[in-house]
Amino acid sequence: MSDGIPASELSDEDLNKDLAQLDRTRADIGSTGTNDQKRNHVERSRELKAESERRFGSSRTSAAG
Repeated sequence: MSDGIPASELSDEDLNKDLAQLDRTRADIGSTGTNDQKRNHVERSRELKAESERRFGSSRTSAAG
């Protein structure tokens, strides 16, 4: 897993920023990333989206991710 701050410890603002960053980096990591980078991206995506759903509900997670 990445060395990022656990999603549960992020402020709402930082959680939303990290979710947006995932969307911006998905294509680059998918096409040029190493297997470790791809695995970390998938794990972090799941963690952030699960936390967003816990805080804001599934409709907001779908819109953000």
